[in-house]
Amino acid sequence: MDQDESPAGIAMRARLLAEFRQECEATALERVDRYLRVQHHLIVGDTPFAPASAECIALFRDGHFYGCISLSQAVGEAIVRHMCQSNQWRPAQDFEENVRTLKQREFIDEEVEGILLGLWQSRNDYHHLNDNIATDHATLQDFAFAKIRALTKIETWVFGFSSGEGGLILRHPQYWPKKSQGKAGAFLRIDL
Repeated sequence: MDQDESPAGIAMRARLLAEFRQECEATALERVDRYLRVQHHLIVGDTPFAPASAECIALFRDGHFYGCISLSQAVGEAIVRHMCQSNQWRPAQDFEENVRTLKQREFIDEEVEGILLGLWQSRNDYHHLNDNIATDHATLQDFAFAKIRALTKIETWVFGFSSGEGGLILRHPQYWPKKSQGKAGAFLRIDL
């Protein structure tokens, strides 16, 4: 839709812009603190879910806790599906079954299994907005933080690396998108 250039439209735009600036200024410190609290993994594989993962961080930073919870769980589900496919089997439709299979086939240990299942906890309640989900701001923020931290731990494990001569040494190279000549595709979330 085209922008309303009438005097009323111009006045509405100016008012909304002033409100937005005021809101950003008033919430800047708490937003920065939430962003720093996440301690996200800086480099992940350049997968279709990498941009959505970065959006999880922005949602938490900006106080959109329902969105952070739901999207973190969706990205976790995509990561598990990606892990199954990268290890050469077709994932089941059931997240918990895929996690069990990854554990049984020794692609993950008990700690990673616990983190994945913790991320998934209450998934259907938030996905379907059931009556029992939190509505209190502080409780919601704590729950969203638990989800985004779990996602960060999973990404750190799946896309872990160390520095080596000439580049990065990937902890689990099968999860990184392959490029030509032994290179992997990376999605950077580095703050400059």
